[in-house]
Amino acid sequence: MESETTNRLMRENTQLAYENNNLKAENERLTDMLDQIKHWCMAYPITVFIEPDWKAVHETLEEAGLNLAAVSGSNMRHVVTGIQRIIDRGESRE
Repeated sequence: MESETTNRLMRENTQLAYENNNLKAENERLTDMLDQIKHWCMAYPITVFIEPDWKAVHETLEEAGLNLAAVSGSNMRHVVTGIQRIIDRGESRE
């Protein structure tokens, strides 16, 4: 009986160690993805890319037959597409 209990505990311990390793790997993968996103977030500092005069931008775009909402939408698509690529690369490491 003692041998059965010992064997069961050893199997459970092995399973827990396996699960622990998987969780550590998942944590590392997710942390890496977050680090990449954070690094990208710091790529456009306000000290280098100052905030524009939005009224002037709007007027200038309108004069050219363009729309600030379309430009903003395009920029946001670029950002979320970049984040999606980071996520996709991270998921491919699973």
